[in-house]
Amino acid sequence: MAPAAAVSWQVQRRRSSGSTPSRERAAHLIGVYVERSAGELGITQAEAHVMAELHRHGPTQIAALHREFGHKRSTPTSILDRLERRKLIRRELNPDDRRSFVIHLTASGTRAASRVTDALDELERSPVARWTPTSCAASRLSRKQSRLQFETTLRLRT
Repeated sequence: MAPAAAVSWQVQRRRSSGSTPSRERAAHLIGVYVERSAGELGITQAEAHVMAELHRHGPTQIAALHREFGHKRSTPTSILDRLERRKLIRRELNPDDRRSFVIHLTASGTRAASRVTDALDELERSPVARWTPTSCAASRLSRKQSRLQFETTLRLRT
């Protein structure tokens, strides 16, 4: 089988299974929801997640942010650089380990992070976030119907 044919077959097989594209669409729609919510504040989706983490857990070391989000080492640094330039966060030397920094929200960062956290919490509280294959089956929704409802609900929220 030629490489192009192999790729085409794999893509077609993936599309026919229905599960992977649904997860990808759901992840994309959630990302769009967060981006729009955060975009009103002039921050990116990645910045929104970092700010929400700081808002929920207080001052945090860069290494902890790296572990939480699984970014490459340079990614949290560039996110924090952008937030610091906009005076939404500040870095302080870690009093327990002077080789590292602790990240704090500023007063304006706390206000912005509160709005971002509210948007993320609203999405988590929504019925869509609690859908599982079992709950869909229990309510006699077919897989296709539940996927359509999930995507429609997220689109309405964005």
